[in-house]
Amino acid sequence: MLYPSMLDTPLEVRFWWLIPLGLVWRIIEDRLDRKRIREHVTQSGGRVLSICWSPFGLGWFREASDRIYEVTYETKAGKLVTVNCMTSITAGVYWASDKVPDGFPEDEPSAAECLSCGHRIAAKETRCPKCGWSYETPSADRSGTQS
Repeated sequence: MLYPSMLDTPLEVRFWWLIPLGLVWRIIEDRLDRKRIREHVTQSGGRVLSICWSPFGLGWFREASDRIYEVTYETKAGKLVTVNCMTSITAGVYWASDKVPDGFPEDEPSAAECLSCGHRIAAKETRCPKCGWSYETPSADRSGTQS
């Protein structure tokens, strides 16, 4: 036999492929994040000028699974704004500061924190993507019993 048995191969060699796989996954995440951020800004009428990954940007200690980007965009009114935002596949896009950036409606709902596990719940979602907890109570039917 030309190939040694997998059991004879050192552990480091058996898992060498994990490094390139991790890099490919990070590149895919980055492209999806940038697309999500660009869509979020353009929905408010803004135009994205730059999106830079900022691993230690404002809010880096909050959520380990969310990635942070520094976004520079132009509002409908022509004002240039630079702000940090966080994003992930499950949480959508949310701004790292407490104040809504220029060009976005003030009454826009923001992400909420799950009271059960602390994970971020996207503004349009009612259930936590991590644990399933919901802040909505079950609705009562006509007989007055809970469903």
